[in-house]
Amino acid sequence: MKVRILLLALMFFWGCNSQKQIAESNFYQEDKNLNLYAFVGKKISVEEILNNKQKIKDPNSNDSIIIINMDEVFICKYQILQNVFNKISKDAIEFEAYDHYGSPDFKNYEYVLLYLSKDTAGKFTHMKYQFDALKATNKGFKGINGKSIRKLFLNKKNTTLKERISF
Repeated sequence: MKVRILLLALMFFWGCNSQKQIAESNFYQEDKNLNLYAFVGKKISVEEILNNKQKIKDPNSNDSIIIINMDEVFICKYQILQNVFNKISKDAIEFEAYDHYGSPDFKNYEYVLLYLSKDTAGKFTHMKYQFDALKATNKGFKGINGKSIRKLFLNKKNTTLKERISF
């Protein structure tokens, strides 16, 4: 009898822990007042733009200005598997990424937690160097370091992103 009670208790606690892991994997927050979008994505493509010069007109003098980026520019396409912060209502997304050191490290992983901002024209841009590498599990996704989506996002939100965005 004691063994049955012990087994039932263990199954209950294991089930609760399993539900907690699933909940942390399916973590989602929303605040439309913040220009931040985070999602779990699967890489489709990351392509470098070789000619990253841009010619614009000066609004005051109407002179031509050539802008040369000091960063490498990449067009990235990712399948959106799970929204984490502020919903992106698409199955896939295209955005620009800039990297001063060559190419963005997130391109080396199949699954990543990516952090983007959106301009007034609706164009998404990767928040420079901000990502978390992920691995797929039977309960969703978690960081390659074992941390849940929730912990990864809240850590970024309360440290690096706190300096970039007013929460």
